[in-house]
Amino acid sequence: MAPLADPFRRVLSNFAACARSALGDARDAEEADTVRALEASVERFSQRHVDPARIDADARIDPAVLEAAKGLGLFGMTIPQEFGGAGLSMKAACRVMRCLGRHNASVGVSIGLHNGLGLRGLIHLGTPEQKQRYLPDLATGRLVACFCATESGAGSEIAAIRTSAVEDGDQFVLSGEKIYVTNGGFADLATVPARTPGLGGSRRGLTLFLVPLNLAGVSRGREEHKLGIKGSSTCTLHFDEVRLPRSAILGEVSRGLDHLAHILEWGRTLMAAGCVGLMQSALEKTLFQVTNRKQFGRVIGEFGMVREKIAAMRGRLHALESAMRLSTALDEEGPGGIPQESLVLKLACTEWAWAAADEAVQLHGGSGYIEETGVARLLRDIRITRIFEGANEVLRFHLASAAFAWDAGELAGLRLAPLMDAALRPEAERFDGLLQSLATALAEQKKAHGIKVFVRQMAQRRVASAVASLYLSLCVLARAQGEIAAGSADDALLDLTRHVLGELAAAAQYELSSFDEGRDGLASRVAARECERAGCALKEKTA
Repeated sequence: MAPLADPFRRVLSNFAACARSALGDARDAEEADTVRALEASVERFSQRHVDPARIDADARIDPAVLEAAKGLGLFGMTIPQEFGGAGLSMKAACRVMRCLGRHNASVGVSIGLHNGLGLRGLIHLGTPEQKQRYLPDLATGRLVACFCATESGAGSEIAAIRTSAVEDGDQFVLSGEKIYVTNGGFADLATVPARTPGLGGSRRGLTLFLVPLNLAGVSRGREEHKLGIKGSSTCTLHFDEVRLPRSAILGEVSRGLDHLAHILEWGRTLMAAGCVGLMQSALEKTLFQVTNRKQFGRVIGEFGMVREKIAAMRGRLHALESAMRLSTALDEEGPGGIPQESLVLKLACTEWAWAAADEAVQLHGGSGYIEETGVARLLRDIRITRIFEGANEVLRFHLASAAFAWDAGELAGLRLAPLMDAALRPEAERFDGLLQSLATALAEQKKAHGIKVFVRQMAQRRVASAVASLYLSLCVLARAQGEIAAGSADDALLDLTRHVLGELAAAAQYELSSFDEGRDGLASRVAARECERAGCALKEKTA
């Protein structure tokens, strides 16, 4: 089997074009105009209709708020124009989601779920008849979409799904229970992966179904009481022998897992964009605090440790914006999508947004712990993002597994420095050295452990974290090169670029120098004894 293509080669093989793509939030000038208009509409909508404190306190979004959003076309932004939507690219949709996320996570999640996980299967896989039947009403918001995968025994392990759809003549009988369904309380149409034993010659295959939620046998559980994003609807959906016509099949039979990979790319990326918006809100609130709060006769922004935190927040935000722009542009290139790039976006955006919200609370001092300030809500709202759309630990496993399938020799031969302007060539040379170190680590781990490298999760975590840091570095450097070529790079941009690249290089270097089987074994033994003390003897001696 041919080695899996790595994202570094993908960018470096067409670096000039990638550098240009990192400069904007739309595929072309016409779409940029649409995005600017939508963004202005979202700003006005949020100021007039969105009260984050009330949404949080009521644990619901007033239906009038969602109706106003529908009137702006926000429920149709990813639906093709021929069906009444805006037909936005992934890049443009992410820009709108950033704006929504900056104002309120509950509203952003509700709209983002509809446009991402809720709609992507139908847009990408639907038959002409399915699209014509549903998309026009989904574009106006007359119908709202949701996505139902999680079960009590199947979270990140989608293959463990037990909900089944059994053939009965020319129909299917759907039975099972899906939990934690976002938009579940008011959605009209669900994309449901279900086990279809024997269908298409597969004993254990999954098939996707489009399920109208007004059918007999569908019922909804109570709304969940959550830590954050309290205004979004989250409930259980029960399917009790729901009869579906054969026309409800979405995509190919028994190819559900393959289809889900594409759907999840969109879902994770739009969700990651919302996290960037929340991170921007955290930075804005923090800047107001540190430039107004005085201690020891000075505004606290004067102090070195505060400056260090502000610089980190701004640099990370710059890196995430750069990676979002470049990765979503790659999605436009062809059918391959951005399977590995979307993993990096999800990991980095969720973890750095959490860190930004945490620092916002810290720099607000005691007032940050008081709900009325609004900063604590950011911390509560962002926490779920490291769990849903795939727990970050599982996604690190997937990213590292992909990395171990790359051609380490080709990876070691890649060079950025010759393509980079002299102003940032030292940073590019450092990147090249770290990329070679990554290639060496991949080769050494595979040589030492063979096929078992795919189950050594502590080593995998290091690999995934190094890959993420280096990919983000490449995106930052590409954006800087694009700005330099366009004549728009100034000292402020170069300082920002160098600052965040320093952090990313240090993170990559740390991970690549931390492979230590002795320490991994020690951690495994400590954890195993603790689990045994809790009544569970672990089967594996190491991990």
